[in-house]
Amino acid sequence: MALCTFSCSRTQEAYLTVQVCLVDENGKGRFMEIMRDVASSQDLQFIDSSSSTEKSLNATRDAGLVKLSHVPTINVEIEGKHGLGVSASNLGLPSNQVVLGFTAGADTAKARKLSDNLVQALSRQWRVEKVEKGKGAFPMNGCGQ
Repeated sequence: MALCTFSCSRTQEAYLTVQVCLVDENGKGRFMEIMRDVASSQDLQFIDSSSSTEKSLNATRDAGLVKLSHVPTINVEIEGKHGLGVSASNLGLPSNQVVLGFTAGADTAKARKLSDNLVQALSRQWRVEKVEKGKGAFPMNGCGQ
């Protein structure tokens, strides 16, 4: 019988969820740049699955029935060790709105540093709103709808 520590841990619930209004779809490039910069500054891995997600969505939809409105698609993560990280996506929201969910993993102090730095960097560019715990992300009022 093997013992499991971190590698067998349960999926973690986000300790913080925020939503960002990119104002327009041209904000994707700057958003991705900020995500990469924050990941790099904290020695964390940046993973961009946006292109593969968009291809999968296109491949599985019925083009006559389902309009792909998430162009450009955003689906990225910043990952650290033992469950630390943040995932960000605009799926389920207007294309210019992104929801980010932060998980602490085993290092709460490093997780707080990541969320503080990333939220601060995003707030310098756009409006960022905290999503109430237990509530989902919904389209933001006054964000280009």
